[in-house]
Amino acid sequence: MEKYSKYRKQVNILPRVMSYVLFVFLISEILFFTGCRKENGSTAPSTNNMSGLYGTGLLSFESTGIDSGFSVNGAYKPSNQFANDTLSFGSGGFIKDTMLFGKKIKTLITAYEHRLSNSTLNERHILIALTDTTSGLPIGDYAFSRLNSTSQSMAAYIYYFLSDSVNFFQMFVPKSGKITITSYDIETKNIKGIFDGILYSMPPDTSRQIEILNGKFDIYLSNKYFNY
Repeated sequence: MEKYSKYRKQVNILPRVMSYVLFVFLISEILFFTGCRKENGSTAPSTNNMSGLYGTGLLSFESTGIDSGFSVNGAYKPSNQFANDTLSFGSGGFIKDTMLFGKKIKTLITAYEHRLSNSTLNERHILIALTDTTSGLPIGDYAFSRLNSTSQSMAAYIYYFLSDSVNFFQMFVPKSGKITITSYDIETKNIKGIFDGILYSMPPDTSRQIEILNGKFDIYLSNKYFNY
């Protein structure tokens, strides 16, 4: 992948994989204890729409800065299932009142790309959480929230993980921007929209930025919570 050429070198990926598996385990435990679980405690996603188990569809955007864009089209699977893949990608999510990192959310849109190239493990993973106090999933603008705080209005929070075997887990969060839901089909759980904005690296070093341009998605969501 040319977009990662400046980072590539021959490395032993085993420590990277083991560290990633540990990270996924810790995050999964957080979500396990904070997620809203109903239906007799079951969290197995429903298959009564086109989403499959964890959602499916496309998500893409162009970007400037330290990243050169993102584009995937396919079925999503949780990170604990793709951690050891040499090549996989997909997008999905769910619509469900639940919690993410201790904050109430209504919908999660997520996508990832994970591949091994020239002994370098390259991965990108984006999470877009939508919050709103009204019922249903209103179409319209959701402003990027910088604080990941529970909002009293339509808001969105983004986590973007960019990593390879050289740079371990650069995480970016919103600085400015918005996501616009252009349509949502309540029967099929199909959600479409566009987004753009600026993400920046986590404190204490907030100097690294990614500008997202021409973001778009067309995804069939699951109606059941799952650990991303």
